[in-house]
Amino acid sequence: MSYALKKYLPMFIAGALGVAMTVEKIEFNPLTLELKIKNLYLSDDGGKTLLSLGELYLNIGVDTLF
Repeated sequence: MSYALKKYLPMFIAGALGVAMTVEKIEFNPLTLELKIKNLYLSDDGGKTLLSLGELYLNIGVDTLF
């Protein structure tokens, strides 16, 4: 799952936002619904960095879905 996210998420972001996205590592735990993205960069067509994050952590626990 993490490999698929690392491969397809940047393509989705490029199509949706029109910016390039690169990431070093994506970890997803399907049991706890936790997502960690390390070294995320968004840049424009000229290569100028728009956003840089060392780590992005999302916890989409089951209790928040209902």
